[in-house]
Amino acid sequence: MATDVPKDSQDLDLRSASLSDADLLLSWFIQPDSLANSLRSKKEVEPAQHLAWLESRLASPDAEIWIAIQAGERIGQARVERTDAGLEVSIYVDKAARGRGTASSILRSVRTQTMTRWPNLPLIARIKPDNEASKLLFTKAGYQLRSKVIDHEIWQFHRPAEAEFRSDEC
Repeated sequence: MATDVPKDSQDLDLRSASLSDADLLLSWFIQPDSLANSLRSKKEVEPAQHLAWLESRLASPDAEIWIAIQAGERIGQARVERTDAGLEVSIYVDKAARGRGTASSILRSVRTQTMTRWPNLPLIARIKPDNEASKLLFTKAGYQLRSKVIDHEIWQFHRPAEAEFRSDEC
């Protein structure tokens, strides 16, 4: 079940995506930089195909899509999908909202939300080797390179153990 994510320190909100976001999500997906960094699709998709994909993700208990909102504007999206390896994270920030820490804020909010819904699963990012911006973003967010495969690298965020959050030892 989709839930809203608390407001971030940079006045960034995440809300669960809905079918009414389909056109915007498609417009972000077909941006040249998005397609260039996609591992799964190298070309534009038809609106009907995208809508079917979105409907399946919104209905899945193993997926969540959030829309990032700042100053009343939809400025990006984040998606997680549960896989055998953990929770695979995908993020896109609109070009107009880049360069001001937006992506980092989105990742922090996603991490908080997933700790509640999927507390024991690691966060995974699959990044193309030449995508330096994503590698820098995920490194700053606490992800570490876990492995390299033919066409991408796998980065992982290790969640701190529950004991590390206890303050009763002070």
